[in-house]
Order: sequence, then structure tokens, then C-alpha cells
Amino acid sequence: MSSDTAPRRSYDRSWEEIEEMLQRAEAKRQEWKSWFDECRRNEDRDGMKEAARNHKALDGVVKTLKWTLGEKKVSQILWIDYQPRCAYWTSRVSSSSPFIGSPTVIAIASVTFSALS
Repeated sequence: MSSDTAPRRSYDRSWEEIEEMLQRAEAKRQEWKSWFDECRRNEDRDGMKEAARNHKALDGVVKTLKWTLGEKKVSQILWIDYQPRCAYWTSRVSSSSPFIGSPTVIAIASVTFSALS
């Protein structure tokens, strides 16, 4: 990767900033859980989908931040060579698919600091 296209990173985040970001992500995740429950009571399927999607994305953010902080119970943040097991997926993927026989990496969603506010 050339220096023109390489991401510019400062590496100047303090542990306190990362801890604060983790607390904010956990709080925001709980808000989405509450919103999901509210939408379920109101039979709002679109709202439930949005809440579930955002809650799940924040699960990844929380896990990544915990991994960054070195929390002992967080072992793996990427799934390498993951092959979905559901019948829908396997019935739709042909043997010529790039997903068959080659490593597939599913990255955990990342959210910028400003997105948590």
C-alpha cells in the first residue's frame, strides 16, 4: 500500500478514551435493546429490524473495544474460514463461488467515535 492511500493513524488514544468509548457503546447498545422491546410491544417489524441490526453491530464494537483493552474473556474478534451453516446460504452458493474453498474473513463492524454520540 502506498503512503498516499495508507490510512493516517495517530495512535494517541488514551486507555481512558477507549474505556469511555466502551461505556458509551454499551449504553447505546442497551438503548437499541430497549427500542427493540418497545417496537415488539407495538408490533413494529421495521423498527425491530433496525434495532436488532444496530444492537448486533454494537455487539461487535463492544467486543472489539474489550479485546483492545485486553479483557481476558474476549478471545477472537474475527472469524477466519467461516462457512455459514444455514440451508438457505448453502443452497444458493455454487461450487464456483469464491467463498467455497478459500478463506473468508468476516470483520466485526466498526463504528467511529462520533457515531456513538
